Amino acid sequence: MPEYSLQTATSMLRAKYERVAAWNEERLVDRAAAAREADQAAELAQLRSKSGLQPQADRRDDQANQTQLRASHREKDEPLLTLSTIMAKRLDKLPDYCHPNVPDHLFHSSYEHVPSAFGCDKCDKKELIAREERYSRDPVIHYGGIASGNQVMRDGTARDAVAKELSIICFEMEAAGLMDVLPCLPIRGICDYSDSHKSKAWQRYAAFAAAALARDLLGVLPLTVEEARAAFSIDSERRTRIERRESLLQSLKFEQITSREASITDAHAKTCQWLLDHSAYEAWLDPSQTTRHHGLLWISGKPGAGKSTIMKYIYLKTKHQTRKKITLNSSFFFHSRGEYLERSISGMYRSILAQLLEGFPALQVVLDNPKLDMASRDDWPLSILKELLQKAVFSLGSRALNCFIDALDECDEQQIVDMVQFFEDLLETAMEKKVEVRICFSSRHYPYIDVRRGIRMTLDDQLGHDQDLAAYVQDRLRVKGRMVKELHSQILEKAAGVFLWVVLVVEILNKEDRRGGLALKKRLHELPNGLSELFKNILTRDDDNMEELLLCIMLILYAKRPLGPEEYYHALWCGLSIRGLVDPDIPDASNKGSVERSVISSSKGLAEITSSKSYQRSLRVGKLERPVVQFIHESVRDFLLKEKGIFDLWPDIGPNPTAASHESIKQCCIKYMQYCTEINLTNDSLLDGEVRTQFDLADEYGFSSVFDARKVREARQVDSFKFEMEDDIEHDYVFLGYASENVLYHANAAAATLPQDKFLVEFPVTKWIGILNNCPGAGSRARYQLGTDILYVLADQGLSRLIRTRLCAYPRINLRGDKYQYPLFAALAGGHRNSVAALLRLPANTKTGIDIVDSLTYGYDFQNYLNRTMLSWASQEHHTAMLGLLLEQGCAQVDEIDPGGQTALLRAIQGNDQEIVNMLLDYGADPDTAGREGTRPLYQALRDNCIAIMKTLLTKGADPNLWCHDSEPPLYWCYLRNSLPMARLLLEHGADPNPRCRSGTSLLCTAVSSHSTTFSRLILEHGVNVNETTDRGQSILVNAVEDGYYSMVALLLEMGADTNACDTSGIPVLKCAVSNGHESIARLLMRKGALARN
Repeated sequence: MPEYSLQTATSMLRAKYERVAAWNEERLVDRAAAAREADQAAELAQLRSKSGLQPQADRRDDQANQTQLRASHREKDEPLLTLSTIMAKRLDKLPDYCHPNVPDHLFHSSYEHVPSAFGCDKCDKKELIAREERYSRDPVIHYGGIASGNQVMRDGTARDAVAKELSIICFEMEAAGLMDVLPCLPIRGICDYSDSHKSKAWQRYAAFAAAALARDLLGVLPLTVEEARAAFSIDSERRTRIERRESLLQSLKFEQITSREASITDAHAKTCQWLLDHSAYEAWLDPSQTTRHHGLLWISGKPGAGKSTIMKYIYLKTKHQTRKKITLNSSFFFHSRGEYLERSISGMYRSILAQLLEGFPALQVVLDNPKLDMASRDDWPLSILKELLQKAVFSLGSRALNCFIDALDECDEQQIVDMVQFFEDLLETAMEKKVEVRICFSSRHYPYIDVRRGIRMTLDDQLGHDQDLAAYVQDRLRVKGRMVKELHSQILEKAAGVFLWVVLVVEILNKEDRRGGLALKKRLHELPNGLSELFKNILTRDDDNMEELLLCIMLILYAKRPLGPEEYYHALWCGLSIRGLVDPDIPDASNKGSVERSVISSSKGLAEITSSKSYQRSLRVGKLERPVVQFIHESVRDFLLKEKGIFDLWPDIGPNPTAASHESIKQCCIKYMQYCTEINLTNDSLLDGEVRTQFDLADEYGFSSVFDARKVREARQVDSFKFEMEDDIEHDYVFLGYASENVLYHANAAAATLPQDKFLVEFPVTKWIGILNNCPGAGSRARYQLGTDILYVLADQGLSRLIRTRLCAYPRINLRGDKYQYPLFAALAGGHRNSVAALLRLPANTKTGIDIVDSLTYGYDFQNYLNRTMLSWASQEHHTAMLGLLLEQGCAQVDEIDPGGQTALLRAIQGNDQEIVNMLLDYGADPDTAGREGTRPLYQALRDNCIAIMKTLLTKGADPNLWCHDSEPPLYWCYLRNSLPMARLLLEHGADPNPRCRSGTSLLCTAVSSHSTTFSRLILEHGVNVNETTDRGQSILVNAVEDGYYSMVALLLEMGADTNACDTSGIPVLKCAVSNGHESIARLLMRKGALARN
């Protein structure tokens, strides 16, 4: 048997002392990536190098223990003397753990085991590796990395590849789960070669050897619990770093990250296989040809040619082919019908980066940049995403990355150009750094984007693609008889390589065949060649249910998010019920057959429900992406919108079908809420007569904002509006959640051309809030307090058109309300620039409006708005233009006090903002108006040392002698702060030069007693009586003489102090100087005229 590989560790001993939580930092073999490969070989499943999983502090501890153990072994010269001693003592009790005395065989790694009941007796002995015989039967200790996984390694080739890649010495399984929760390194007794020739003959002996080494390790470990705790304490800084990484990684992901891929139909049997043998694909995978193409493969084709299906196919096949390599295969499928992140390069970068960092966790070190915002961020800047992706890619080392990005044409053209340029630069730099990266794009022929290097493949020219079309027709066309071949060839000829055309036509011909097949050739001849013409033919073949078709198209094109099948079913019923085209009772959405038939019939076969198979696939990747209703292909949308098919089909729809569609969906939402709540949301009877002023208060319900009388009545009704069974809402009223959440969104979109004045006047916002808040699944952001004004709701949701409509009727914006207090704050917090412009009555498309709106800071934590009015916030945040608008438009009172007790002028002074101060004073701010705690602007300027602002306040009439509550006179403040410039400024503007403080002491007395000659001279020069007496009736000159402060005495005498003044006992000042030993002061007094007899 060869030498044993044993890795020193402390896992068992640490568990003995205390349980310690630990965090993984580095993974040398990617367990997450292995888990994603469902069919990955068991030998490579979830391998991780244990030598790389330790926290740094723990690794240092283990290294120290190993060093001590090695030194101990060198001194003994018998590494496992303990083992020999134990075995000698316990041989009788443990005979099964003795040396097995059986031969040991090592085969070449590529030679597989031949099954047999007697070990390797049927294996070819010629495949054995010749080795020198060992001279000792004692085990040998090896120190090194150990790879840990959740399945046994049974492959010699894979064993050698991983060992070379990771510099590991053996494999094990026991520590795989433990490593995630406890810092540890395994001690491993080796009994086989991790190949297919596994044998258990040496297993017990190896286990005994490992136990002996663990016992030997006890001698170098801490002896007390306290020492163990100190040695193995958790590194809190590292824990914080790992938590931060996880938080940032999760914020990169988004709900629909895999929805498009999951909804793409799997390739038809026997199709797409040609691509794997295509020279372009093989060259793309060949590392030796990277210098020619830089790792870029670009597949292009006509709309509907099957590009997405092909991309999904090669993505999955490439994953399978590279499953035994340390390669990550990532993908992103652009989805123009999906949410913003599904159809933007921001979503693409976030998806690819998240997959890369999750697949190779060691790369998460790129997230340690302290500049990255730790807040939950829905809006990652593109520059940050690109920088992180570059750093992660360039840190791959020996790992490899394959990216598959589908449907570039479904993204904005300029974004595509920028993205392609970025990936070109990335690939070029990666090649220079010898990092293996490949990118595969797919798109339509237009827009055409030139690239410096790369392989281009056009599906239109591929024989394999034509064969795929033929295979599909052969398999799916149900027509029998002599004409099959003729139909077959005609279909392929007219298809011109467009797979979707073939799919639709085959279904049309099959339907004709089910009717008897008397006009198959005629029907095929009538069908136009192009996709758009085919769509028009399908939609206009009959005039049945055209209103239903139009509503179907509106719901799919213009719903804020894709509707689920049941939501679509009820929305369709609701819209048709308004026109009196369906039964008045709401249909049962739990009947899946009816729902599916409704989708097909209303769309005339051009819409579909994403398959339950896709739904199950999305569940497996941890995302709850339910089926939705969508067009069968993006080219349907192109036909209706880009090619203006909607005008051809409904010429009376008007010049703006978008607004008309949103108006229809808005009406569906209103009708549905009306039905579900049995309250007529547009009935004037709710108003009970004339509506009183918008600003009536309703103290009865304690609402924090002002609202009209109607809201009081609605609030009483909301008290009773509680769905008794929330399950009924989810299952019986499936469209209610969407209707309540998005009715205002659709009204805002319709307002582009259709007036919404009447809608806003009649919209019962309080009742709607009750519905919204009681719907299951309503997010916290969608919830509002009862009584919240409609303007606040519109601002919070960024509905700028409705804001402008509302302000025409009710022009006040200083209505205090919900979470962010004011509508303006809600718009700022939500980043709604157009809504901010609307609230400020700015035309957003003008230069001035853009400058003002863009200069604001959006997305603040709302704590920045707390205890502020709009005016005081604008003042605090130095927004001069906004402040001027608020005052000009009468949206604020210039001297109003905010909830924090401050005026806008005080906030501006605190920010030392001279411009804002000037503006407020020009608009009539009172320079003497105090805040709630009595602080006046002049005092605030004194405290904050704002001399320029202080001068402005005094120039504008601030009273320099006005006291502040619980404070000292302004000039006294200057003395206390030793600020001569401010004192001079106050004196120049008429300040009393000798005020008395709260205790009654004059400023001169205080200055003299504290020996402040400069301040004393200043106020004396402004007319203060130099012979002033203290509160005890004693001359201040006497005080200065008694203190022996020569400079102060000289100043007082210079300013005319009486040289013969006496103290309270009648003793002359000269005698005081002599008796106190101040000879120099005495001479000074005599020179100034003091009588010697005194």
